[in-house]
Amino acid sequence: MIDSETAETVHVLQYPSLEVKEKFRVIYYDGEAALGLLRLYQVDQNEKWLETVRHMFERFISQSYWKNHDHWLGYCTNELIQIAPEAKYIEFGIRNVSSYLDYIKNRITTFPTFMEMLMATYHIVRKAREKGFGEIVDRLINVDDLMTTFHKRADYQRTGYFYP
Repeated sequence: MIDSETAETVHVLQYPSLEVKEKFRVIYYDGEAALGLLRLYQVDQNEKWLETVRHMFERFISQSYWKNHDHWLGYCTNELIQIAPEAKYIEFGIRNVSSYLDYIKNRITTFPTFMEMLMATYHIVRKAREKGFGEIVDRLINVDDLMTTFHKRADYQRTGYFYP
């Protein structure tokens, strides 16, 4: 459930009564919900879903959700920017990764969600430049460092795969 005024989500409902079991379980559920609604919008073009996601993003932005480095929000932000390439979404999407690049680069284990989040950020950067938001990109992230991190993580993914 999503509160229409605050855009807050309820994370766990009791079945079959739909009573609230847990209002909050984990930060990632919000990004999953937003991505699910955005995917639904991409299928049926119902503006209600898009407006709900935009409303949720107002909360994500005001509460600095980017500090959680949520891969679900990375995917969702990339998809939202493809539909609505606005500066606030671009900034949010880049911030989701930019302060986390060193950690991602230096983590010595495979971590598939890092690659997914980096790929989403790469697409955000490309779309931002295409739509004239290059200044935001240049201000918030070192793209060379992003690409170096991307390639390093790809190496970890390859070495983490068991070849017969």
